[in-house]
Amino acid sequence: MFKRSRFKIILLVIGSVLLLFISLIGIIYASSYADINEQNREMLQSYVDSYSLTDKNAKKQQPPEKKHTNDMPPYKEDENPRNKEEEPPPRQELYRHIDFYSVAYDNNGNVLKIDNSQSKVIDEEAVINIAETFRLSEDEFGRSDSFIYLNASREGYNLTVFMDNTLTKNNMRTLMKNTFTYSIVCIAVIVVLSTFLSYRIVAPLEVSYTKQKQFISDAGHELKTPVSVISANAELLEREIGSDNVWLSNIVYENEKMSVLISQLLELSRTERVVQQFEQFNMSRTVMGEILAFESIAYEKNLTLESDVEDNIMITGSSKGIAQLTGILLDNAVSHCTEGGNISLTLKEKKKSVVLTVINDGNPIPPEHIDKIFDRFYRADPARGDDNHYGLGLSIAKAVVTSHKGKIDVRCFDGKVEFTVQMPLG
Repeated sequence: MFKRSRFKIILLVIGSVLLLFISLIGIIYASSYADINEQNREMLQSYVDSYSLTDKNAKKQQPPEKKHTNDMPPYKEDENPRNKEEEPPPRQELYRHIDFYSVAYDNNGNVLKIDNSQSKVIDEEAVINIAETFRLSEDEFGRSDSFIYLNASREGYNLTVFMDNTLTKNNMRTLMKNTFTYSIVCIAVIVVLSTFLSYRIVAPLEVSYTKQKQFISDAGHELKTPVSVISANAELLEREIGSDNVWLSNIVYENEKMSVLISQLLELSRTERVVQQFEQFNMSRTVMGEILAFESIAYEKNLTLESDVEDNIMITGSSKGIAQLTGILLDNAVSHCTEGGNISLTLKEKKKSVVLTVINDGNPIPPEHIDKIFDRFYRADPARGDDNHYGLGLSIAKAVVTSHKGKIDVRCFDGKVEFTVQMPLG
């Protein structure tokens, strides 16, 4: 039980941190992506605003020819006359080191001017092909592969400008990689920390629960002696004064009830504390033995007991515990079944587990009581004073199921109450 509680605490802590972390990272990346996208658009728009067409046929004045001297090399003509005739548009200082590529078109789609940036990383033919793809797209601003582009209309011509976004993408990819790596480390630290905290949180509860079980066991053993003494003295008094004395009969009756309660307390304590020795046995035979014992009881109360038990279901567990579990469920069904009602028990093997189901006709259990009927001394109807029923039977049944690594559930439907036990075969 406490292992499960610790596991739930660990899952809760890790789940909460992961949810918060994923939400935070998502918000950061989404906002960063939006900001970078907006900055890229502003850079492209700034380029467009500063762009101007120059006259290709206009010739610039050549610098005066300088005489060759020993101290100064002769003046050489620029090897690329295009650079001399066509100056790229001025750029703001912030964007001076960014490579922009642009192609200006007339209204008929003819190329007027090409700018393949200062670095000349991409040749003019490639710039034209890339720009043509962007020009024909329907979007004014967008991205394709490693480029971000902007289509703009200017006075008398159209301009397509784009820039290489590879560096930004690589930076974002590196950021994501580092974030993921450090996240794994943080999660590992959180797992260790949450495990430590879970032990610290559950430890007081575990100590308290252990003391409670120890108290029940000790109290049960201490009460056995006086109850036995009372029973022996009552028997002697019956021999002396006879069994017709009403006060003596009342003492004997209450003493018997006390004896049953003590036996159930000790059985519950033993089931919860003692590690049972499991062995492989025929569960079908054990369950059938309990059914035979209750057939006469059901008949006396005008109830119909039906069974459907699959043959030779072999499980690894405690045959005594399974017999006790079956007896408790059948006793509960007989006690709470309506007059003349039906009780059915089924035992089936499903995949790698075994399912035991007990159904009886009866009043539905109120929803607020369903989660509490397996608690000690809890009865859905406290006014009912059934003999030998103290609200411990279902607690013992749950303890038996838990010791077999199984689970027990209850549900109400169509005037019936169903208890279902599912346990692994091994």
